[in-house]
Amino acid sequence: MTTKNLRAETRKTKKGRVGGAYHEIVGSPIRWLLIAAMVFFLILVLTLGDRRNTEGTLIVLLATSAILAAMAIIFGELEIEIDRDYLIMRFMFIKTRVKLSDIESCEKIKARWYMGLGVRTDFRNIAYFARYGDAVVVRLKGSKRAYAFSTRHADEVCRIIKASAGR
Repeated sequence: MTTKNLRAETRKTKKGRVGGAYHEIVGSPIRWLLIAAMVFFLILVLTLGDRRNTEGTLIVLLATSAILAAMAIIFGELEIEIDRDYLIMRFMFIKTRVKLSDIESCEKIKARWYMGLGVRTDFRNIAYFARYGDAVVVRLKGSKRAYAFSTRHADEVCRIIKASAGR
């Protein structure tokens, strides 16, 4: 798949602006799990609402549902954009920009279930995982820092990054 076709496919199926060499929005399956858990807790609230002395339980269940709803909204989508000069990774309000000229290597990996979903860091490396499966690791020149992120098109992303970083 060429870069032009990939951009056209992304433009047709995903929301957001498409600029530069590559743009992808990766939806997270965890969003649906959080929504299912929230519905479960709301059903519990409705069924326990008829019983006496359950005010504390109802408040806890409603608070849990509100927290799950907030998490579903906040950690729902990972946006990857590669423009002329930068690789931009955005996980709702968390945004990282990496200069393409600072990238030393790019490799495809598999994000496994035990790696978790969401933003992961060990204060040197940062991982943005919205789904399990294909992912990309980008290492920076003259640094031990690395960034990893999920993507549906890992080979294409690495090809674009290597071509752009090698300019």
